[in-house]
Parts: sequence; C-alpha cells; structure tokens
Amino acid sequence: MIIACLIFLMLLSVLYAVSARSSSDLIAITILVFLVYYGFRAILIATGLDSPSPDYLFAVGTYEAAYVRTIFGISLFVSALVAFSQFGSVLAPRQGTLGFRKDRYSVASLGRLAGLLTTMSVTIGALLLIKYGSFGGVVVAAKVGKEFAGLGFIRIPAVLGAITSLAAFQDSRIAGDRRRAAWFFLLAIVNSAVVFMWGQRSIAVIPVAVLLIASPKVTMFGSKRVPLARMILAGVSVVSVALSLRYLRDSFTSNGSQSSFSEQNVWRQISQAVNGVYFDSSLLAFRDWPKIHMFRQGEDFIAGLLGPVPRLLWPEKPVPNLGVWFRQVYEPQALNGWPVGSVGDWYLNFGFLGIVVGGAFSGILIGVLNSNFRNAGSQGINQVAIFVYALYIFPQGITANSPLQAVAWGVPLWLTMKFLPPLRSTQETLQEGVER
Repeated sequence: MIIACLIFLMLLSVLYAVSARSSSDLIAITILVFLVYYGFRAILIATGLDSPSPDYLFAVGTYEAAYVRTIFGISLFVSALVAFSQFGSVLAPRQGTLGFRKDRYSVASLGRLAGLLTTMSVTIGALLLIKYGSFGGVVVAAKVGKEFAGLGFIRIPAVLGAITSLAAFQDSRIAGDRRRAAWFFLLAIVNSAVVFMWGQRSIAVIPVAVLLIASPKVTMFGSKRVPLARMILAGVSVVSVALSLRYLRDSFTSNGSQSSFSEQNVWRQISQAVNGVYFDSSLLAFRDWPKIHMFRQGEDFIAGLLGPVPRLLWPEKPVPNLGVWFRQVYEPQALNGWPVGSVGDWYLNFGFLGIVVGGAFSGILIGVLNSNFRNAGSQGINQVAIFVYALYIFPQGITANSPLQAVAWGVPLWLTMKFLPPLRSTQETLQEGVER
C-alpha cells in the first residue's frame, strides 16, 4: 500500500507543478482538492496511522487489494482530467469569458451590494435566534430536527453576502486600501457565521482560502509568486478552522453528552472535519462493485440533470443523492450519506470506463473555465468565483450533483456579476482606487 500511496502522491505533485507552471489556476486548485479529500486519507491508511472508516466494514488485512484498485481508479480520473483540460483550453473561445466578469465594475457598487446582503443575512439570522433562543438552538433545528428542509432559499443572502464581501475585500487589497479590505473581510466572516447556523461549515473555507492564496497583486493563482509556504499555511488554516467548527457544531448537537466524533483518534477527527473521507467510501466502492453489487447505469446523473426542476412543479422528481443510497447499502436505516465524490459517482454508475469519460469531460469543462478566467482578468469577483467553481459547483470535477450545484451557487453568482454596474469613466476608475 505504501508504494501505491507514494506513486499517487508523486502523480498529484507532478500534475500540480505542471498546472501551476502553465498558470492553470482552476486545475491546480482541483488537484489540491484531490490531495485533501483523497491523498490525506491514503497516507493515513497506508502508514497505519488510521484504518478505513467505518471499522466494522474493513477487517484488518483484508483491504490491501481494494486500496491499490482505489488508487488506480483515482489516478486514472485525475490523469484524464488534467490531460483533457488542455483540449478544453483549445476549444475555449479565444476571448471567451463565460462564467466570469470581463469589464471593470464599480467597486463602490459591489461594496454597497455586500452591505445590503449582509444586512438581510443578519436580519434573517436574528429572527432565527429569536425563534430558537440561541445560536445552538438554530444549529440543532437545522441538523437534528431538519426543520429547514425546503427552505434553502433563505440562505441565499448570507451565501451571496459572503461572496460579494470577499470580492470587495480582494478588490480593496488590490487597491491597497487596508481599512476597507478589513471591513469587507469582517462582513464575509459575519455572513459565514449566519450560514453556519444551518450547520454548514464549508462556506468558512472560502474566506481562509482567498485571504491566504489569492494574491493582493494583480496576478493569478498559478503565478510563481504564490509561495509554497503560503499554500501550506492555507492548508493548515483550513484544517484548523474546519476542525474547530466541527467541534463547535457537535457541542451544540450532542446535548451535553460526549459525541462519537470527540471519541475518535485525532487523525480521523481531522479527516471528518474537512469531509475528507471520500477515500474510505471509494475503498468500499472499488471493493464491492461490480463483484457484489451492480453498477447504476447512469441513474444518478439522470437524477442530477433533473435536480434543478422545482419540486413545486414535479413533486415526485428523483432525488440526486447517491451518498445516501450508497450508505444505505450497508446501513439501511441511515438517514445521512457517505460522500463518494466525482470518482465514486462515475465508477458506481459506469465502472472504469465511466472514470475515463468522467475525467475527460471534467477536464474539458475545467479547461474552458480556466481559459475564460484568464481572459476575464483579476477582478475580485473573478478570484472569488474560481474558488466557488472548484469547491462547490465542480468539486473534483463533474459530479452527479453538478447541475443542482450550478443552480444553487452559479446562478446567484452569475446574476451578481451581470448586474454590477460597469465603470463609466477613467476618472471613476481613479476614484475607485483600482488599477487595471
């Protein structure tokens, strides 16, 4: 297992270096996501620091072959993604900017929008606090009582507030206005806290990533000016924030008793805090499919394509939730799922052929988006958008849930980009304090 793990880590390192050197920003971030979600657990399991989870499904000494098979499948997907991203760059329109904002916009207008959205976000948060009595009461209602099912739209002001605040923060950094940058970063934290009321920690990752990775200069992520030390610091900071928020959330939902999370070893706590158990789920998938269970023949991708249809119009529409189905294969009474990621989505539906096809499609799409990002420029909204694409809409490439995520995250982001008023004159550009 150690040899397979070393080969996998070397592959990710080489692919990351090539992507960074060629300024393939979105591809480089995607590879880092694979390192966090798969590489970290692969190291722990290969070195014996932790065992696959859940323990009762993996008898000691019985998963070595599945480990090698899993490493091969993930490596195949990532290699196809990076290789076909070059085709995506070629296929992309020479001046295409779809998904990003090309012309300069009024940072003052962006700041006012961030302030308005934050006001709405805080108002909604305050009403929830009044209704449930405390911050913890809201978290329990969301995560345990499932009382907000179907009410995801009330999170939109907070999510958009965080995104626009971070964009204004980045534009202020570029302009050298530290006071205004600090104010907008504070707004992003406030909005992230409101989203956390729903028990969702993921939005808190973006402020940390933008602060430590996105450059305050007018350069891109893939530039050589982004030092390795900053990347390592960003990784440690993201893990620390995720772990702290997981402890905090569990303190709200455990009702004073010791949670199962706190009883685990530190390595598994870190893995679960960053949702980094995709590798464990993949071990089960590559071990038991198709040996024991049949592939799903695209069922989840069909459900994903139909996912954006409002349930009001189609009450009985299929639910794109492969993770829940996957866990219920082993634990039929479970209500929450086990994340399987892009590799698992394609493999469980189509086998190894699906891995190659899924990696190829993912690479083409990410290559097009990366080219568009380069063409659009380094405005703050674009630098934040690239993290939204890499972490939420297309995490690890195309997944069965990507259409639904594109609606939930992409549409609000694109509307924000579209309706930001452009700069009207050179004088206004100087007044904004933002240089091209």
